[in-house]
Amino acid sequence: MTRFCRQVSRQQFTIAIICALPHEARAVQSVFDEIFDSGNGTDLASPPQDKNKYTLGRIGQHYVVLVHMPAMGKLYASTAATNISLSYPNIKIALVVGVCGGVPYTQDGHNIFLGDVVISTGLLLYDETNVLALDEFNPLAFNTGNRVKPNGKPQALIHKLYSARGYQRLVANTADNLTLVLDMLGDGEFGYPGMEDDRLFPPSFQHQHRGPVQCDTCSSSGNGRQFCHQAFKSTCRELGCLEDATQLQRVRAEPSDQSLPVPRPAIHFGPIATGDSVIMCGERRDELAASDGIVGFEMEAAGVWMHFPTVVIKGVCDYADCHKSKKWQNYAAASAASCAKEFLLEYPVESPQVSPVHWPEKTIIRDRNSQAALSHARLLYQSARHLSAKVARISAKLGISDTVTMIDVFQISSSLWTNLCIAALAFMTGYFYASAGAHLVESAAG
Repeated sequence: MTRFCRQVSRQQFTIAIICALPHEARAVQSVFDEIFDSGNGTDLASPPQDKNKYTLGRIGQHYVVLVHMPAMGKLYASTAATNISLSYPNIKIALVVGVCGGVPYTQDGHNIFLGDVVISTGLLLYDETNVLALDEFNPLAFNTGNRVKPNGKPQALIHKLYSARGYQRLVANTADNLTLVLDMLGDGEFGYPGMEDDRLFPPSFQHQHRGPVQCDTCSSSGNGRQFCHQAFKSTCRELGCLEDATQLQRVRAEPSDQSLPVPRPAIHFGPIATGDSVIMCGERRDELAASDGIVGFEMEAAGVWMHFPTVVIKGVCDYADCHKSKKWQNYAAASAASCAKEFLLEYPVESPQVSPVHWPEKTIIRDRNSQAALSHARLLYQSARHLSAKVARISAKLGISDTVTMIDVFQISSSLWTNLCIAALAFMTGYFYASAGAHLVESAAG
């Protein structure tokens, strides 16, 4: 992410990304290719009547408005979406990006794990008694019967990404984006929480006090529905939910590709339910999901779809049951942002959008060279590490001991000196290409 001086007008912004929570917006900011100055006194400053807070930037060939919502929910989302047009009249599509509750299994039997990403193929508005179908790409349509099939450019792209080849590319590039996002934001805060914390309980298994802990509310309800505020604030470990292994419906297995530091997020397409309340009941979750093939639950899209064609891209941070935890929110937000970037890189551009860069000083070019070289170095380094691990596994399976020995030597790339050599070589290579490109741009601009 680099800041440039570029002649940009508010009319050129055609994509809105809406985030309800600060860590969702931080993750999205990290995937921007450029960020523009939109402070007071600049050409991109919003008019006084627009109360939204924005980050403006570029992803690929698209100029993007990132909207920072003040709070979660449909009302805040609708207000934010209404205000966008006051400043950016040419928004064509809105992406609602962040975290959501996920359904553990899709209708075709695939597992959905924490950290996976769901992409909407339709929206369903839910409340305590009903599920209504919304056509997310046509705000004028509202059906109470079968879900309306969306149309237009967003749906065409979703069909393309859902194809075998498109899906493989989407998953692979999302994983590459996620590696860079975690490198930028820090593994400590946004890193993968660990498979041991991805636990799925039976739908009827309640998050309540057990064993020696005395609680009048939980004791009187048994395995019932009385809400205990103290239990709600406690973790599963504190309440003893994890002590009875028979109550674990599913435990995530180790990834098949051992060279990957964390499991690669899967991406699931399907209807996403949007409503005013958080789903915190496994039985209610399964009941709502069964009839319509819902893959996730969230609270903002219903407020956006009335204003713009809308696609929801969210990372699964819990299973929409009473065993909720915020531990997965940052990583899930990073997964969603990484997928949203790849979605926009595939999304068609109506006309050439990117304006030429205005270089006020050569120091900006040098800074750009350094940033590009560092990014190039990280990608080369990760590729080398992954390639060596794959060759080692193949050689071991074939019983080629000499090759295994050779690869073992190369695998000592985890040592400090070898890492430094690889990084230095990659940095110099990246800097060379970035410098040459920057000089060409500078010559053209001059």
